[in-house]
Amino acid sequence: MRILSRKFYNRDTVQVAKDLLGKTLVRKIGKQKLTGTIIEDEEQSGAVLIRSIKPLLGITDMLKNRKIDVISNLTNGPAKLTQAMKITTKHYNVDLTKNLDLFIMDGIKPTKIIARPRVGITIGVDKLWNFSFKI
Repeated sequence: MRILSRKFYNRDTVQVAKDLLGKTLVRKIGKQKLTGTIIEDEEQSGAVLIRSIKPLLGITDMLKNRKIDVISNLTNGPAKLTQAMKITTKHYNVDLTKNLDLFIMDGIKPTKIIARPRVGITIGVDKLWNFSFKI
C-alpha cells in the first residue's frame, strides 16, 4: 500500500471525503503502529472530518488509550478515534502525504457508499455530505 499523494487531496472536498472511505489511517508511536479502515467521514467547510474507523492493528493499545475493554465502540466517533489513536493538537496541520507519525494509505474499495446529511446540523440537510460504508 502507498501513502496518498498531495494530488489525491487537491480536489473537491466532497469527492475527497467519498474517496477516503476504505483508506487506511495510520498512527505511528515509536515502533508501535495503530491502524484502521476509514468507514465514516464528512465534508465540513472545506475540510474532511474522519468520524469513524474499523480498527485493524494495535487494537489492544487503542483499548488501553481509551481505558475501555469493549471493541464495539472503540473508534465510532471523532473523539473516540483520536483518543484511541493518540491523535492530539500536535497533529493539527500535519502533512498526511509524508511517512511521519500520522498518514493515510490506500486501502479497500467500498462496495456501497451511504450518503446522509452531516451529523448534528439543522441547516443544509439537503447536502448529503456524510459518507459511510459497511465492511
